[in-house]
Amino acid sequence: MRSRGIKKFGFLLVTIVTGVLLLNACYREKPTLAEITVQDALGAPVNEATVRLYCTQTNCIIDEIQTTGSDGRAEFKFKAGAEYILFIEATKGTLANGPNDYITLEQRKTNTKTVIIR
Repeated sequence: MRSRGIKKFGFLLVTIVTGVLLLNACYREKPTLAEITVQDALGAPVNEATVRLYCTQTNCIIDEIQTTGSDGRAEFKFKAGAEYILFIEATKGTLANGPNDYITLEQRKTNTKTVIIR
């Protein structure tokens, strides 16, 4: 009789542990993304523009560079807990964006910004 109770308890324990492990394996924390679109003065996407995101805040060491695709977009991926205000520097040849373009990163979201280079 006692052996039967132990078996039931063991089965229940294994079932609970397996369920918890499976649920944890399925959950993925959403990353923090910054998607910068670079356009020219006419609103057309700029291919192969260099985009730099950087910060000047204390305790922030972000300084990332990407190149835009044919759609004018550059995507940056950050750790899930990241929440910063980043300056945007976009260039192609002699064209550049203004000095006051920035993006505010909200954690676990895709943050978007369009900048114009002239």
